[in-house]
Amino acid sequence: MSDKMYFYLPSYKEEALEKMKVPVKKKMEAAHPYNIFLTTVDESPETHEELTSMSFPELLDPYFGELESSLQITCLVDLGFLLAQYDIMGHGYFLPQKPKPLTLLYYNGDLELADNYKHFLTHVKVDTPTDFGCHHTKMMVFRYTDKSVRIIVHTANLLEDQWKSYTQGLWISPKCPPLPPDTDPKVGDSTTNFKHDVLHYLSSYKVSELQPWLEILKAVDMSDVKVFFIASIPGMHTTDDWGQLKMGKILKEHIVANDGNIIAQYSVIGSLGPEPSSWFPSNMLSVFTSSKREWWRNNTPQIKFIYPTQKCVSKSYDKTGGYVGYPKETRAKQEWVLSYMCDWYSDKRYRTRALPHIKSYCRLSTDEKKIYYFVLTSANMSKAAWGFRAKSGLSLQSYEAGVILVPQILIGQDYFPLVNDEVTRGKVFLLPYDLPLVPHSDSDVPFWGD
Repeated sequence: MSDKMYFYLPSYKEEALEKMKVPVKKKMEAAHPYNIFLTTVDESPETHEELTSMSFPELLDPYFGELESSLQITCLVDLGFLLAQYDIMGHGYFLPQKPKPLTLLYYNGDLELADNYKHFLTHVKVDTPTDFGCHHTKMMVFRYTDKSVRIIVHTANLLEDQWKSYTQGLWISPKCPPLPPDTDPKVGDSTTNFKHDVLHYLSSYKVSELQPWLEILKAVDMSDVKVFFIASIPGMHTTDDWGQLKMGKILKEHIVANDGNIIAQYSVIGSLGPEPSSWFPSNMLSVFTSSKREWWRNNTPQIKFIYPTQKCVSKSYDKTGGYVGYPKETRAKQEWVLSYMCDWYSDKRYRTRALPHIKSYCRLSTDEKKIYYFVLTSANMSKAAWGFRAKSGLSLQSYEAGVILVPQILIGQDYFPLVNDEVTRGKVFLLPYDLPLVPHSDSDVPFWGD
């Protein structure tokens, strides 16, 4: 167990509640229909007043429902911090009350004293077949006393500094009500097959501890969910259910775009190949530019990577840059990546000093007034996360989860507007970073994190 006994300090709870400036109901109304939020940042007071910011305790706010049980899926976990978030909102894991059941799937964490909480805590360590992969998914499922469910897909590990000092992203589902008793589990899906895909992903773990959650999810109506669920699981896959193949299929079926460049923003740079032509064009570039109109085959689309410089990290709230990195052995093999890099700026969202642990991808119009889709995911740009196409199928090494927002389905038009003007229409979509992008200069050095 962590030596940070958050839950024994009354001031910890009081300080957390004091920072909740805006009612959660108002935030959810303001974020509709996108339901995309950034996490609040402790040292940036403006983020606590921003309508599209959300803290961990706010996810447990009574507005969402009276909590009955929950499922947490993560890579890294500090159990003390996690349980403290529930305690802040009065769920009493450390009070003489009957705690609500909590299931935890994780990759690494301080679970030495977890047996002290076995009367309410079920925990499963998830490993991967190879050292190149990771259980990297960040996801929550909350069940309420009225048997409804809400799903949250996000980018933050269950660690205090990641929720308080970094820029993270969250997507919060609508409330999914219970289906009538004895309803066929296949009923209650949306046009995006969200229910099917979430059940397909959770079933892939093949752990008995998830079986109750599979039954819970089968029994709810997810027809109001208008985003796509996209995931990766380790293995060799011959179908387009996972990773880059799933994303390419969705974009090709739904996206209509005549122009635009790709922006890939992430926290760790993986192996992209020794030159741009090795993995990029045949795999990810062709995926990210997929649409009903194959315009890119006669054009040269650009892609920009948003990744912080050493200077950016030196001015950040976490000057160690502990959760961003570009491994030495990787960068030595792909110097070409430097020419694609842009620095992290988020002045408009009050987060330039809050380093990005969020991972997001979009296709930005040439005039920078629209995006044609938006992806929020746990997946960094790497072969382990998105997959490598081999003769026998798609090779994946990590567990990942994310959502794809498609304007045709979500708002009934071909783009999400980034500005309000005479050209665009609809509710403005807020990106996590500033435009225009600022390329790394010749004197800039990407943060290595070695």
